[in-house]
Amino acid sequence: ATAGLNNELYDSHLRLEYPEFDITGSGIKNAEEFGGDCRKASRDPDNYELCYHVLPETWAEGDNERLYLVEEGVVEQPREIGAMAEQYIFIPKFVAELDPSLVSYVGLAGEKNRRKMAETFKTPTTWKYYCENLSASNCTVADGVASRPPKEDEVDFMFLQNGYKGFFRNTTENDCDSNPETCHGHIADYECTWAAFVPMQFHHLDIKLESAGSDDVGGGYSYTQLVQIWHAANETRSPVMMMWFQPEALYQSFIGTEAEFMHVLLPTQTQECVDARLEYDGRCSEDPIERQGPAEGACDNAPQSLKKMISKQVKLLGENPDVPEAMWSPAHDALQNYRLTHLQIGAMLSAWLDRGFDLDGFDPRHATCEWVVNNLNIVRTFIPETYPRTMKYEETDETTLFLATHVLSAMVAAFVVLSLIVTFLKRKTKTVYYLRSEFLYVIQAGLVMVAISGFLLTGTTEEGTCVASVWMSSLGYCWILIPLLIRIDAINKLFASGKQMQRVRLGKYKFMLSVLGTSCAVAAF
Repeated sequence: ATAGLNNELYDSHLRLEYPEFDITGSGIKNAEEFGGDCRKASRDPDNYELCYHVLPETWAEGDNERLYLVEEGVVEQPREIGAMAEQYIFIPKFVAELDPSLVSYVGLAGEKNRRKMAETFKTPTTWKYYCENLSASNCTVADGVASRPPKEDEVDFMFLQNGYKGFFRNTTENDCDSNPETCHGHIADYECTWAAFVPMQFHHLDIKLESAGSDDVGGGYSYTQLVQIWHAANETRSPVMMMWFQPEALYQSFIGTEAEFMHVLLPTQTQECVDARLEYDGRCSEDPIERQGPAEGACDNAPQSLKKMISKQVKLLGENPDVPEAMWSPAHDALQNYRLTHLQIGAMLSAWLDRGFDLDGFDPRHATCEWVVNNLNIVRTFIPETYPRTMKYEETDETTLFLATHVLSAMVAAFVVLSLIVTFLKRKTKTVYYLRSEFLYVIQAGLVMVAISGFLLTGTTEEGTCVASVWMSSLGYCWILIPLLIRIDAINKLFASGKQMQRVRLGKYKFMLSVLGTSCAVAAF
């Protein structure tokens, strides 16, 4: 990891800065050492500790370097994510159109092609070198290549939009007149920490091209410089040959353009060739002879399936035996189900680049979230079985709460029945007579039905019980409220008729028909 860079997913400013590549998987090993709790990792810029649980994309070239993580039980066996990746030597389409022989090692190899290599593929130039050694005014005056001198953090730039177009120059290595036996052209290669094998391939295939980066033992360039070199070649229409890979943003951005990446064919890959390739120590050796490796390793790269690497801590944390199984996290199973094709990854990369608002900050987050929203049918396939969790029914009719509700419902029903009996016995008293006993009977019957409904609702959850509870509750409240409304309406009519000295009679049959009609309507609903 690179100290001082922000790698936090939940950064308040939505930054996601690029660290150095974690070739050995130290971040996932740290997660193991911290017992899965990455909060224990140091965030001190002077002692920054990278910590993570998942590598969603790893390349086959890293298998040997990371194999010890599997052997030591730090990670699970890596699984394919469904995407095919390619890592080849490329030239721009406009270069291939000018000279189709450049798309195969057959047109590159041998002494007969030395001068063609030297004269075609020149050396990319940093902004600082151009201003100090090639610009007539040290870039104080715009000259069509540079519009100004570089700032302190731009001295190693190979290209900057509206600042430096880039420049490909002849060096003594390109001069075949002065050096007919040693002249060569230029190829932009990875740094030796990346799993690429250009020195081995080109030495044994006798292709007269070498990388000339200044900060790498093998002459490789940084990721940023390689991106800039391709942009400079496109801007100046200069031939360039470069090691690159896909799916990746730069590759995606030039699809369908004149600078589209064209694969340069090398001899077909075999297992013998793969087995002969150098590991990290050989690729980054100080000895140039050792960096060349054996001749058996000088073949092309083959498409490979990208893999995901998951810390065993994910499963251990998610399936904690101290937590009820129903509460276990589905994270591990979801990560196992995660799959994306290289075309789907390419679609996200295109959305990122097309937004063009904050390429190194919020844009990749926005593009990813937008893709998820637009492809929920794919994302749903990541959800493990039984998630989202379904309702689990338990026998609860004997619990204290349900027993209490049963008893309370029974007591209410008994109290209402008792009041009904008392009302019947006192039906001839003045109080009950003038209240009209039929009104009280209906209201009390409604109260009994509501009490019974509550009793059924807290009982078994069979379909018949549930339906009966809803019916009795609805009809019960209907019988409670309708008589009261009819009674209030009758009283209003009584007072209105009294003002006109008219006699009013409240008929019980009309009342009963009103209650019956309303009840039928509620039942039908």
